[in-house]
Amino acid sequence: MLTKDCLKKLYNLDEMPTEKGAPASFCNPDTYTLFYLGALIGEKNSDENKKYDWWSKWWEQNKAKLIWNSEKGIFKVSN
Repeated sequence: MLTKDCLKKLYNLDEMPTEKGAPASFCNPDTYTLFYLGALIGEKNSDENKKYDWWSKWWEQNKAKLIWNSEKGIFKVSN
């Protein structure tokens, strides 16, 4: 509902645009979530191919091996 309200109020749209880089894509919470997840592990650029399935698999494989690097402000996967 929040996404639909954002699209309607700010961009007068009824659905998310399909064009890459469209300003209305900022109404999509995935835009921020995927960038934030990447930033937490030190990625400089957001990878659009890393969607829910990729992150879910990554989490299951690495959640017990994460170590916080306070100097860099990111999580690292220990070996």
